[in-house]
Amino acid sequence: MRIKLFLAVLFAVVVGFGACGGGGGDDEPKSSECKITSFTTNDGKVWVIAESGNTGTVTGTYAKGATLPTSVSATIAISPKASIVPTDATSPKDYTTNDKTYTVTAEDGTSRVYTVKVIQSQQ
Repeated sequence: MRIKLFLAVLFAVVVGFGACGGGGGDDEPKSSECKITSFTTNDGKVWVIAESGNTGTVTGTYAKGATLPTSVSATIAISPKASIVPTDATSPKDYTTNDKTYTVTAEDGTSRVYTVKVIQSQQ
C-alpha cells in the first residue's frame, strides 16, 4: 500500500511540474522588429527614415545654400528589444563626407542596415 501511495504522489509531482512549464522554456516568440524609429541631430533636424526589405535610409535634407553641419551628434531611437551597431551615435560625426551605416538587429536576429546621408536641396 505504501508503494502505491508513494508512486501516486511521485506521479502527481512529476505531472504537476510538467504542466507548470518547469523546464523554464520561453513560450513567447522573440521580436523581429529592427527599425530606427527616429533619428534627430543636435542641430534640431529631424531626419526622414525610409525602409525597403532589409535596408533603410536616413536622410537629412538641408536648404539650398545652407551651411551643412560637419559635426553633429545623433539621438537614435530603435525598436524595443533591438540593438544597434555602431553604438556611438552620440559622438559627433560628419555625415556630409561619406554615408554612414548603422545595423539594427532584432531580438530574433533579424537585421536591417541603414545608410545615413545628408543632401542639400536644389530649390
